[in-house]
Amino acid sequence: MKSMKRCVVVAPVGPNPAAIAELVWHLASAGTTVAALHLVLESERSRHYVDKELLGPGRALCELRDLFGDRVPVDAHLVEASTAEGFLPIHERHPDVISAMSEPLWTAARNAQRQAGDAPVVFGLTGGRRRVSTAIQTAVYQLLGRTGDRLVDVRVSLPVAAGGTQFFFPEQTKQQLVGTDKTTTFVARDVVIWVEPVDVPRLRPLLQEADLATFSHAKAAAAAMVADASPPAVEVDVWQGVVRVDGRAVKMPRSQVVAYQLILAARARGESEVETVDFPRFRAFTHWRVGSPPFLATLRGGLFDGTVQEGQDANAKLMELFSKMRRNVQAHADKWCPAKGHWLVPRSVKDDDQVNRNQLALPPGCIIVIEGAS
Repeated sequence: MKSMKRCVVVAPVGPNPAAIAELVWHLASAGTTVAALHLVLESERSRHYVDKELLGPGRALCELRDLFGDRVPVDAHLVEASTAEGFLPIHERHPDVISAMSEPLWTAARNAQRQAGDAPVVFGLTGGRRRVSTAIQTAVYQLLGRTGDRLVDVRVSLPVAAGGTQFFFPEQTKQQLVGTDKTTTFVARDVVIWVEPVDVPRLRPLLQEADLATFSHAKAAAAAMVADASPPAVEVDVWQGVVRVDGRAVKMPRSQVVAYQLILAARARGESEVETVDFPRFRAFTHWRVGSPPFLATLRGGLFDGTVQEGQDANAKLMELFSKMRRNVQAHADKWCPAKGHWLVPRSVKDDDQVNRNQLALPPGCIIVIEGAS
């Protein structure tokens, strides 16, 4: 992890606060001054062990300060994660566990950023086995993390040293320890601590300051922005000869709908383009089968009479059909899907051989093709 001169740490604390001490040790040993600790206590056990093992006289934070001096803070800012009934229960099945964790973590992170100023805030994934706190801390970072802020996971080289063993950092006073398996003994100075940066997308640059009042506000604002930016969902019902955009059927002449379906179905399979003059492919796509809707036979008869097979006449009709379809989609796409119509419009391009092809930007995962009767 890139070195920092100064930082502020914000982190959840589960029943075992060792990961907090390990994170502070890693930062201080790299020459970083940890200006402040903002900790969110997950339960009564968190409070008990933070007082007993981390913050009490002669405990881990005190020993770290003896080792690194002013690079380690004297104390920590504590916020409790609690439900209406009081402190957050140890189990994760409580209906209020998400809000009980998310808003205190959000408040702690906002306070950490204010205190940090231009310095980075380090968001620690230090909640232990409580996966809810890890998920929420990650979400808080994604919504609130600024350029320079870090999301990190704390690791130790010896698995039996992780959690509830009274291991905090290699130079600690108590060296002889017993592992989590209750049988393996180890020496603290033999354990290596490292911090793994966690690279996840950040949405903070897209949010307004007014969106950051609470975690709930920020989450709702981000969800709305993602929804606005996401491509529409398109359903290609080959059987009925219908294309639906976000659940609503588009209105076009049926022959143009089928031409559009051909491009959409190809895109759904991952094809990047469809040749306009491809009579065999169009014929196969509209091939009448026993039990298939009769409009396909009518459509083929209307476009290609019995005398038209492959050749200039068929090619001209296909060129005209696809051209009309593209113009129609271009004219109506924004009505079908406001602000997202550009995803729906096929683009006509010519390759080096002057072959006309249709390209569509809509991602394949946004297209569902229904080929049989429902």
